[in-house]
Amino acid sequence: MSFLIIYGLYKSGIDFSSIFYKLQFFGDLILILVGIALIIFIIWAIIRWGWGMVLISLGALIWFLAFIMDWYSKGSAIIFGLVLIAIGIFLHTRRDGGGREIRLRYA
Repeated sequence: MSFLIIYGLYKSGIDFSSIFYKLQFFGDLILILVGIALIIFIIWAIIRWGWGMVLISLGALIWFLAFIMDWYSKGSAIIFGLVLIAIGIFLHTRRDGGGREIRLRYA
């Protein structure tokens, strides 16, 4: 059924690239939606796993992206990622409950 819908739209002559360009969907709106989704995911991850694991994950992501992306200041991104990892490990290993431990369930 979806093949027939796509075929019908293709035969009708609708230009999808101009529709998205006129709506500016991929310009401003997509950046806003990705930013909102990232903030919601980070809040959910903090509630689910605690600050320690979230900081370790973000630090590892920034550290990894510093090597594969063409950023202006790779050195500061690497250092920032390592600092986030260190703070995350500190929070995750604290004994007073600051960093929540992950409990894995094995089937």
